[in-house]
Amino acid sequence: MREGAQREVRDVDGETPVNPYSLLEAVNDASDTVNTGWLIFLAVMAYILIAIAGVTHRDLLLETPVALPIMQVSIQLKQFFTFAPILLVLFHLGIVAQLVLLARKTIEFDRAVRLLERTDKRTHPLRLELHNFFFVQAIAGPHRSKVMSGFLHGMSWLTTVIIPVLLLLFIQVAFLPYHDVTTTWVHRLALMFDLGLLLMIGTFLLQTETSFVSALVSNTRAHPLNVSATTLLFLLVGFISFFVATVPGERLDKSAQILFGAPKAAPAPGVDRNQVAGGFMPLFASGTDGSLFGFFKRNLVVTDSDLVVDKNVTASERSLKLRGRDLRYAHLDRSDLHQADLAGADLTEASLSGADLRGLWLGCVDDERMRLNGDRDAAGCASARNADFSYARIEGAHLHGTDLRSANFASAALAGADLANVMLSGANFYNANLDKADMSGGIHAEGANFLSASLQGADLNGAYLQAADVRSAKLQGAILSYAHLESAKITNAELEGASLYKAMLHGADLTGANIKAADFHGASVWLTAPPADDASGLADFGELQTSPLGENDNGTFLQTLDRLQGEHALSYVKDAFEPLMAAKDSAAWGAGQQILQWKTLGNGVATPEDSWRSRFTDHLIGMMCRSAGLATGVLRRAQSQHFRGDMLAIFERSKRDDCPAIKGVPEDVLRKLSTTLETARSN
Repeated sequence: MREGAQREVRDVDGETPVNPYSLLEAVNDASDTVNTGWLIFLAVMAYILIAIAGVTHRDLLLETPVALPIMQVSIQLKQFFTFAPILLVLFHLGIVAQLVLLARKTIEFDRAVRLLERTDKRTHPLRLELHNFFFVQAIAGPHRSKVMSGFLHGMSWLTTVIIPVLLLLFIQVAFLPYHDVTTTWVHRLALMFDLGLLLMIGTFLLQTETSFVSALVSNTRAHPLNVSATTLLFLLVGFISFFVATVPGERLDKSAQILFGAPKAAPAPGVDRNQVAGGFMPLFASGTDGSLFGFFKRNLVVTDSDLVVDKNVTASERSLKLRGRDLRYAHLDRSDLHQADLAGADLTEASLSGADLRGLWLGCVDDERMRLNGDRDAAGCASARNADFSYARIEGAHLHGTDLRSANFASAALAGADLANVMLSGANFYNANLDKADMSGGIHAEGANFLSASLQGADLNGAYLQAADVRSAKLQGAILSYAHLESAKITNAELEGASLYKAMLHGADLTGANIKAADFHGASVWLTAPPADDASGLADFGELQTSPLGENDNGTFLQTLDRLQGEHALSYVKDAFEPLMAAKDSAAWGAGQQILQWKTLGNGVATPEDSWRSRFTDHLIGMMCRSAGLATGVLRRAQSQHFRGDMLAIFERSKRDDCPAIKGVPEDVLRKLSTTLETARSN
């Protein structure tokens, strides 16, 4: 029977088999070389694995160079993650090619030795002289138990297929929180190339055919379990690389959400948006934050960290350079980022609750372009939509032009922050401190929540605050001139010394508001609930406008709704506008008691003009020394062209040393007041 098999081998090959003794030396020499290369390949994989495993989310955030073990060399983060997988694939290609060449020699040796064996078992002593490399032993070594034989074949499959492929996938997943689509595609292409070479070259590892199809068929028949497991591995790895390990918002991520049902509806206000959006990994997401298998995360998580090394940075210096970074869905809660440069960065749905963001620069890359033409895209303005800044310290931060729609600033400290030209529709400032904040430039804060917030001395000139909730807010000395407060809730608000000059108050509710020394000169009211009478007689209601709403007003309301984005903010403002657009309610109000109260307020100043002006100025001077916020508001109001008090008296009072609150007034406010006064004198 064995002789028949030997004759069959001769018939198939068509040639007399080579003498196994002559092949033994060639196989052993090649095996020794490949074994050395295999050990080097293992060392390279271990080296890359150790280097990447040492890269933390903090390193990804700060772009800390990768420190290579032993070599004591550091490589820039992006360069390392770009070229490491390419280097790994090249090494893998070399070792697989060497294994194919070695396998051909070893298979020929095995066939030649089999002609000398009388049974199907590999018992010829010549096999004992083979090199100890497990790959050669698995193909042509002496007969062993199934356990040992399976171990040798498993080592081959594990070290030449599984580990390299999984390492490439690990590189992609480890770098994913950096959110660089280009580099992630480099990882995908490297992985696909590696899988391709394993398919095209690895098929010939245990086959001598020269045809790929023939070798694949023969390999499948001879090793069905290995081929099936390898195929499943390739499919699984490819699926994870293309549909699971995706950068949020890239095309593949959007396709995955469509195919596998990611959440689409925006969560209700107060719900942690980071738990339901941005971190979604279809099918494999086991954590609410979107982590893969509950371990790997595709968004940065750097919480409770002191990220600023240099504690002695001056007020004009930047402690960290994170300009233009993609930090969407990042968790930076309670971390120190004071005076960091995040101009042009994307913080959409990021969480910075309790973070130290004092002096933060989160504005536009080109502020001048933003100021000149308002083109946010061209100016490279930052975005922090739906971001969570609750309880954060953001005093003196530069947020000029930033998109902060639906952001959460509950109980945050924003005193003196630059919020000019920002977008705040639907934002939440509940109980926040915005004293002295610059919110000029016609900010869009439709439907924003300022409930119980402190805005003493804040500049909201020309702000769009339709349907905003400013109940019980501290607005003493705030500048709301030309502001759009249609349908705003202003009940029980502190408006002492505030300026609402020519403000649009249609549908607003000022019930219980303190309006002492407030300026309502030229304001427009209709369907507006009036405040209580000003007992001091210092509030200015001159030239109050009480005209009914017309078609133009309705058109303005519709334009506001068209401009809004975000389901919650749009729905909220739309509901608030409904009474204003109802003709029946408008007609009834025009014949009711509230309009009479407004007209009475408009005729309220009975004292002589000079006496009123003197008392009004004295009251504002008294406000100045209560707090820096009030002082800032009074000085800002005094700069206005329509200010009816004594600007010179207020300016002179601001230069005295017996009012400590003046020291907390921003320098630009004092400088502008001085310039305004000089201009007035020259005229």
